[in-house]
Amino acid sequence: VLKAMGSTAGQDLLQLLDDVGRICMGRLGVEDKDQKELHLAVARHILQNLMTLKARCFIGLQYLLNLGFAGFLPALAYQQAFLCEEGYPPWIHGAWLCFVLLSSGCSMSLIAFVGGSEAWIFCNKFRGRLLLRILFTVIMLTDTYQDATFPVIAKIC
Repeated sequence: VLKAMGSTAGQDLLQLLDDVGRICMGRLGVEDKDQKELHLAVARHILQNLMTLKARCFIGLQYLLNLGFAGFLPALAYQQAFLCEEGYPPWIHGAWLCFVLLSSGCSMSLIAFVGGSEAWIFCNKFRGRLLLRILFTVIMLTDTYQDATFPVIAKIC
């Protein structure tokens, strides 16, 4: 769902969290003129490259896999028919953690590979903010996963 041209659902929340993170990081969150120019150059390059059909298919596939995995693992837990006393199978949570970190890593590598010649410099200079974004993305994806696990737990317990 697009709320505004170029803005996806949840992007405004990520932007808010990024702004809060920059404030919390104090001086590390402040961009000087060179960093702003680098940020803008890489952003333009990424936007240009993301307009290709191949990149849009990659992002669409990643989105579908995120949602599919968030539904698949609770369904798998339900099929395992765990006992309420044993709790939710921890290996399924581990599988989710591995998947969500892999998915977030793919998003960050996309920046490095489609961001042009200065993308690696950008990733190095803004690594704190990028790691913060990975953390926030993991939290948002995990919220979706937990929404799918609650009915499974409620049905078994």
